[in-house]
Amino acid sequence: MKKVHILNYGLGNVFSLYNAIKYKHGNVNLLNKKQNFNDVEILFIPGVGSFNQAMNILNRDFKKLLIHLNSNKIKIVGICLGHHLLFTEGDEGGACSGLGLINGKIKLLKKRNSSDVLPNIGWREIKLKSPKLSIFKKYDKHKFYFCHSYFSKLKYSNQSVFSSSYCHNEFSCMVYDENIFGLQFHPEKSREIGLELINDIIRY
Repeated sequence: MKKVHILNYGLGNVFSLYNAIKYKHGNVNLLNKKQNFNDVEILFIPGVGSFNQAMNILNRDFKKLLIHLNSNKIKIVGICLGHHLLFTEGDEGGACSGLGLINGKIKLLKKRNSSDVLPNIGWREIKLKSPKLSIFKKYDKHKFYFCHSYFSKLKYSNQSVFSSSYCHNEFSCMVYDENIFGLQFHPEKSREIGLELINDIIRY
């Protein structure tokens, strides 16, 4: 059984994600800043907060972990803000460099009409963009729970697995590159289908 950890850096739904993984996978641990990380095989990075704030915490408290993850190609799964942190840079809280694991920028969703409201909160349909990951095809046109105001703008569109839309903005909501997964929506809050997706990512 793969050793799954959740980065416990002070931002995000750590325990709802912990319970979701434990329910489906059985084996999960929290990874704190002073903990040994050499046995980490899969790392989930959750997050609720600003891009700038989160990167300051990661650079201050988890620098050695970040180097280890990158040099050993550890599977990383970013959720919501954690998804944003995977990218090259973001604007939220002021311009700031991200982890640089996915090429692209994090931008604010645009309001197209006076009636448009941010953040995007609720159940939204996701649409398959890339058929190359066959295990995930079954999630095409299903609804997952979103809560965000910023989105990821990919440099390379072939890294987009699923897209969604809000206020006439289409954006990637699941990205993949080698050992990296990023999810804009919250699978841990998306009932049984979200739990199934978490388990498929762990097994992939």
